[in-house]
Amino acid sequence: MSTIIKVIIQESEEGGYVAHCPALKGCMSQGETLEEVKENIKEAAAGWLESRVLLDLKLLIKKNQTTKVKKNGDRIENLRISPKLALAGV
Repeated sequence: MSTIIKVIIQESEEGGYVAHCPALKGCMSQGETLEEVKENIKEAAAGWLESRVLLDLKLLIKKNQTTKVKKNGDRIENLRISPKLALAGV
């Protein structure tokens, strides 16, 4: 199972990149390169989704959520997230 989740990637003032998923409250990650931050945020999002399923909490994913980007150069990407947990077995 996989889903597409909007991810915002920004260059960090200290170097490298930071990323967050607006639809997954508190889901963030960082990396030295774009490739690294993308892999890290995919892992963070998968963990976020798995923990919510395991804790039997309501998912906070909002369809068609819009996000205002304030800085020039911010990237908004849709990345495919594949949770490791087999949801059918939960």
